[in-house]
Amino acid sequence: MKISEITRCIENIAPLNIQESYDNCGLLIGNPNDEVHKILICLDVTEAVLDEAASEQCDLIISHHPMIFLGVKKINSNGLIYKAIQNNLAIYAAHTNLDSAHFGVSTILAEKLGLQNIQMLRKNPVDERFGFGAIGELTTPLSEVDFLDLVKKVCNIPVLKHSVLRKKMIKTVALCGGAGSELISDAVALNADAYITADLKYHEFSAANTVKFMEITLIIIFMILLIVILRITRMQKFSYLCSAENSNEYEFCILSIIKNKWLWQK
Repeated sequence: MKISEITRCIENIAPLNIQESYDNCGLLIGNPNDEVHKILICLDVTEAVLDEAASEQCDLIISHHPMIFLGVKKINSNGLIYKAIQNNLAIYAAHTNLDSAHFGVSTILAEKLGLQNIQMLRKNPVDERFGFGAIGELTTPLSEVDFLDLVKKVCNIPVLKHSVLRKKMIKTVALCGGAGSELISDAVALNADAYITADLKYHEFSAANTVKFMEITLIIIFMILLIVILRITRMQKFSYLCSAENSNEYEFCILSIIKNKWLWQK
């Protein structure tokens, strides 16, 4: 099977035209006409990832974050681009286009929290069939403390950060699996009682305690490994969809090395 056949399958699910303007999705390294027999799926392309792909005799790496993101001025023998080419490894990235797909990280987390009537939080301006974030409802409203406990239990994390509690019940919950400052206003507009995101800057988080966001409880899961796991889960689901369409003509290898972990001390 050719790389072009794999990428066509990906782009049927997550079209390149719905990626954000700053992004760099698609085939970053490689010839679309090359044959593929084994694919490695990962979050980031690092030196360790390239080593594993080479040792597993993979032909193609599908990553979430683009290995080539900013401008490249030099390609030297110590760099990742050089190493990928030397090992004849094609590199494909599905980033914000995959975030907008129907089974993104936000949707997976919403399902794990048991939310019902899950919808996208913000429609993609290029194609309204796709969008960012998710919003849904708990079957039974919970107190803020009970909801915080639910999030910690579902995400298997010992701590999380949240804004001032409003002493209100939580029913409607909005989520963003990545850095979610841009979607807070959408969550407020849709009357969410709580908003969960993986990352916010200091001033963005501080704004949650102002009058503007007085009706929403903001929760930050500072647990990047959780997001890694959810994204790998999503990539696995996507890979199985691709396999089903193409009669398992190639093998998938899920990365065994997870780097860039945050460490916590109690």
